[in-house]
Amino acid sequence: MQKKKIQVLLAAALCGSMLLSGCSFGNVVDNVVDTVDDVTSEDTDETAEKVVDGKEVDDSLESPTFTREPSGSINIMYGTPYTMTAEATVNDGGTVSYQWYKNNINSNGGGTMIESASSQELSVETAEEGTVFYYVVATNNKGDGVRKTTSTTEGITVMKPGSWQDDGTGVYHYIYDDNSGYMVSTLVYDGTGFMYIDESGQKTAGIWTPDGNYIGDDGYMLTNGWTPDMYYVDENGNKLADCWTPDDHYVNGEGQMWTSGTTPDGVYVDENGNRADPPQ
Repeated sequence: MQKKKIQVLLAAALCGSMLLSGCSFGNVVDNVVDTVDDVTSEDTDETAEKVVDGKEVDDSLESPTFTREPSGSINIMYGTPYTMTAEATVNDGGTVSYQWYKNNINSNGGGTMIESASSQELSVETAEEGTVFYYVVATNNKGDGVRKTTSTTEGITVMKPGSWQDDGTGVYHYIYDDNSGYMVSTLVYDGTGFMYIDESGQKTAGIWTPDGNYIGDDGYMLTNGWTPDMYYVDENGNKLADCWTPDDHYVNGEGQMWTSGTTPDGVYVDENGNRADPPQ
């Protein structure tokens, strides 16, 4: 998975990915300011335990495979509700259970178990500023044995508390409560979607961010659709490239719709990018 950086000038924050097979693109919400190593699903301290809830770890059982897991990193407005979801499967007749953990470093091992967080979903605490990394352990329970897999991490950076205030000229900025300044150059989730606050501290609309995400006319990052200049962005707001989109149009290496010609895989498309018979 390719990653991108979302820069934050006032707060060292981490921003958040799912892949579509066969396409090349970056992750909208990856590391910010300081780059940290990618964390992958693997055996960790949590999976290394030999006895779990009275059951022995059985290496002959199938390891759970995540079809959805925490990944990347995002900025969230202080106090904004946010829920993570994980899903893992096994095909040997076992039952999958879950346990969530949190960590103060970007590692999916050695974290603190979150009490009463044993379902597929986790409601993240956002009433305290700072960055926390979350991950989940999926357990295959079958007979008297268990087998575990640990997910990747997702970094959640809760921004400083503040409020939108008029600077006296009709321009609004998100002013921090501690009077340390206002939010700038940040892609941040506010409960409705991801908005981009530019270098002057203002909300944006109808623009591409410096990191390649399109902010629609409603002021939120576009996902799963076409931009006005005919680029397709996925569920994470990233451009697809060199592949067919979910609505059956081909995008070139720059991510723009292929029109009036033959795609690299030999399909002719018309002026609207639709499959068509080639001209005679």
